[in-house]
Order: sequence, then structure tokens, then C-alpha cells
Amino acid sequence: MSCSLSRQVPCAAGVLLVGEAEPTWEKPFIIDHVVAGPSDTTALFAVGRTLAERYDLPVS
Repeated sequence: MSCSLSRQVPCAAGVLLVGEAEPTWEKPFIIDHVVAGPSDTTALFAVGRTLAERYDLPVS
């Protein structure tokens, strides 16, 4: 991924957003997003697994 000046934070930190709606103003600051409701713990765990696989993150 190429990092422009406006994307230095997400490129350096790898910010992944999990939110209740599609991102709007957050887009320049994140590298990826997944929509999930905060009260649905089953969905949140599934999102965590999906992002971990997508970005080769360690899972415990």
C-alpha cells in the first residue's frame, strides 16, 4: 500500500474500524472497516476473526 501524507497515520498504525455504520469522515484515517453492532457480541467476535485473518494478526 502506498502512503500519502493524508494516510500516514493509518499506514503507520494500521487502524481498523469496527462501527455501526459505513465510515464517512473516518475514511482517510483507516485502512479498513467492518460494520457490526456493539451489542452483538457474536458478530463482534466474528469481525475480530475476519480482520485477524485478513491482516494476519495473532489471535488468542
